[in-house]
Amino acid sequence: MGADLPSPDAAATADQAAPDAAKPSCTPMDAKGEGACEKHMGYTWDGKACKSVSGCKCVGQDCGKLFASSAACTKAHAHCP
Repeated sequence: MGADLPSPDAAATADQAAPDAAKPSCTPMDAKGEGACEKHMGYTWDGKACKSVSGCKCVGQDCGKLFASSAACTKAHAHCP
């Protein structure tokens, strides 16, 4: 029964993103909008601040880790210099 739960995979993904799963890495995320579309996809950390990602599609390894709001991204990276 427990084999179908997504929790272990989610925990593994968080651990890969940062040594301390409670604090995301301060390095820039690999996620950028591509194309002339105006579709908003979420927010990414560029190493200094949270930026909106928009375009026709997201490209980069971190596209699946975009933040839903600027506030959530900023809060998650509050520990970053």
